[in-house]
Amino acid sequence: MKKPTHHRRARSRVFALVAFAAVGVLLMSVPAYADTSQSTGHAIDVTLLSIPTVDTGVYTAANDGTTETHTGNTAPSVGLLGSLGGVATAGALVQQARAFTDGTSAACAGAVGQGGLVQIGNDGTCTVTGAPSGGVSLLSGAIKADAVLEWCTADSSGNATAHAQIVNLQLANGTPINISLPNVNIPGIANLAISPATVAGSGGQVTATALHLDALSVLGTATGTSVNIGKVTCGVNAATSPIPSFPMEGLPIVGGIAVLAGGVLYVRKRRQRVAPVAS
Repeated sequence: MKKPTHHRRARSRVFALVAFAAVGVLLMSVPAYADTSQSTGHAIDVTLLSIPTVDTGVYTAANDGTTETHTGNTAPSVGLLGSLGGVATAGALVQQARAFTDGTSAACAGAVGQGGLVQIGNDGTCTVTGAPSGGVSLLSGAIKADAVLEWCTADSSGNATAHAQIVNLQLANGTPINISLPNVNIPGIANLAISPATVAGSGGQVTATALHLDALSVLGTATGTSVNIGKVTCGVNAATSPIPSFPMEGLPIVGGIAVLAGGVLYVRKRRQRVAPVAS
């Protein structure tokens, strides 16, 4: 004997309810990935006669796996350099940093001439466009460049790399300065420490400065005046373990509740369909 059609429909609804609850629980238990990341950019700092005089501060980016936060100023005013008496001048200062939820980060910092534009690409590369010739001047024009920048990238797998972008570094008379050398002595003017084109990180982190200058007297002695342009850091970024958005140990309990709810609904449906017996 076949069961009434309404019984079969009620049972189908119960099974559908239980299946729906099970799927919902499984969806809630899908692991959520939340890699952390961080980076910093620092455009310039200057020391005069061994006294720290100008510092643009550090722009930072950090991501806790869900939200990116920033501190600092991405475009410090070049007016800060006005008190240096020509020790360092530029058209624009930049210090940018990004930190993403996928565990990657990037930063870019330095100086360019007036009208120059600096941007961080989607892959973390730092590019400059429109920078005029000699727009960055050091020691009253004794040393010039179109742009002095450093940029870096890092990921949560432990890879971290920095790159220098120093464009047309030269003396006042137009003589090019060899940026492939890590250290350059310009007699009676300055000692330069120049960042390599590529700097490999260590331990998932990298720190690099595009250009460090120590001014010299005409006798070749240090004057206590120094300039750092374009310092960046990327990493350490961390890959976190998958975190279920619903604790797996709670699945049996929730499953039981879903089944119980389905049973109650089934019984209720049956009672509603049974006509009362007259006394």
